Amino acid sequence: MKKKTLFGLLTPLMALSFTACGAPKYEYSICTQCMRFENQIKGTAFDPTGLKVVKYGTNCKCAFDVEFTVDGPEIIEGDTWEAVVHAEGQDFNISGNTRDKIKVACVGDSLTAGHVWQSEAYPVYLQEYLGTERFTIGNFGENGTSITGYGGSYDNPNNRYITRQVYKDSVKFNPDVIVMCLGTNDGTNWPSAQATFVEYYHVLVDSYIEQFPDAQWVLMVSPPCVTPNTYGIQNEIMRDNINPVQRAIAEEYGFEIVDLREEFEAMEGGFDSMLRPTWNGQVDKVHFSKEGAQYVANRVKEAMENFRF
Repeated sequence: MKKKTLFGLLTPLMALSFTACGAPKYEYSICTQCMRFENQIKGTAFDPTGLKVVKYGTNCKCAFDVEFTVDGPEIIEGDTWEAVVHAEGQDFNISGNTRDKIKVACVGDSLTAGHVWQSEAYPVYLQEYLGTERFTIGNFGENGTSITGYGGSYDNPNNRYITRQVYKDSVKFNPDVIVMCLGTNDGTNWPSAQATFVEYYHVLVDSYIEQFPDAQWVLMVSPPCVTPNTYGIQNEIMRDNINPVQRAIAEEYGFEIVDLREEFEAMEGGFDSMLRPTWNGQVDKVHFSKEGAQYVANRVKEAMENFRF
């Protein structure tokens, strides 16, 4: 439908009703000091329920806010809406965006970053599977980082994930969804990490919740690995110490969980194809293969199907 511009003055704060395509009626109040109706409908912001949209008059001198509320999910099933406004015997065709792109922050270590295979990291495939029209995926994985700072490349409690620039970048990203797969590197120095692992896991999760209380979560239980490997990660420590904490955190906070340990171990014929065989001429068997990264991305996508945007 072609847009038309509304010129002239309407009754002060005149209530207008219109019916969007396939949606219930909405009531609009229009500021008479704005000469162009279009100025009243630029910009959107959703409340936490996803059922109310407030549209701000960006050029409105009196700063009057225009809003409408829906009684059902119709308005959030698509990215755009179209409507006809009936005013003083005239019809005006308008349209707009119902939301910005949904931002998904993938938080983690090299299993998220992709190690030396960044172009085949699972967030790359997650972007592919979710598409670019509605979603923006941010990869905030960093090789060698950990919950406690112990283990991995840094092995220093002053270098835990929450102190790293990658954490700050994930905050600036302003995520709507947080997908976390973090803790594997803590297992490489578990005697030191053990004392603070649970505490610092809570600190990291709580820091995101405090800043993004409406964000929806997927928490992954770290996958199994094959021991020995070039990184010194012991599968038994992961299974008996790291994984139980991850499951408990997900349950405590009510997060969607993707249990890669259980799913990989339940695969018929084993999970060998899910992991890289070698790196730099040595045994890897820790990082996701291309097939493994695609599997993980698909599982995250499936977990997000329960979310409401």
